[in-house]
Amino acid sequence: MKINTQLIRIAQGFVVMLARPAFSIFLHLKVNGVENLNGVAEPYIIAPNHISKFDPVVALVVFSGILKRKPPFCATKEKYRGFPGKERFYRLLGGYKVYFGTGDYKKALVHHIDFLKNGYSVCIFPEGKISLDGSPGEAKGGVSFLAYEVGVPIIPVAISGLLGITFKEFFVGKRSVTVTICKPIEVRGHTGADDRGNFNFHEHAQLVMERIKQNL
Repeated sequence: MKINTQLIRIAQGFVVMLARPAFSIFLHLKVNGVENLNGVAEPYIIAPNHISKFDPVVALVVFSGILKRKPPFCATKEKYRGFPGKERFYRLLGGYKVYFGTGDYKKALVHHIDFLKNGYSVCIFPEGKISLDGSPGEAKGGVSFLAYEVGVPIIPVAISGLLGITFKEFFVGKRSVTVTICKPIEVRGHTGADDRGNFNFHEHAQLVMERIKQNL
């Protein structure tokens, strides 16, 4: 896959340049747990809970100041709705789709496996959709498969304060958003991980959501 990473870095940098002060002023963004990444080598999987459409940008703003080597990529839905060229726009910002319904993690996450193998961290929302009530939902097994397949840690990320937010509420500035970077979770070395044929990726992914829940 031919990707212009320099262009993605520039596009992400532009978004972060606009979003970081806006989040600080209007959302009073606070980040906890950065010390949990001490000694954690890149690349890794950034795994936040999903409570709003702002979440991917929040994750980008937080981790753009942490990741030192390469721009992060993000998993997006397979089907795009909205303006023409939306998929191309997402790709410009590092968003590549997951192919749902294949019945094969390797096919579904083909782009993201490639990114991780080439040293790029990946952001993926384990739930695969926005939670309607804000509570961490059931995770799909893809996040654990991805970590297992490439041999990288999962960094659970707890986001609170964005549930149900509208653009009007954003600019009023009455919301306070907290992002907590949790302790990494390794897949390899986990009980049963030495037997891939019987390893339950879905069950392991629930540990990620439980770690997030503990830090909300």
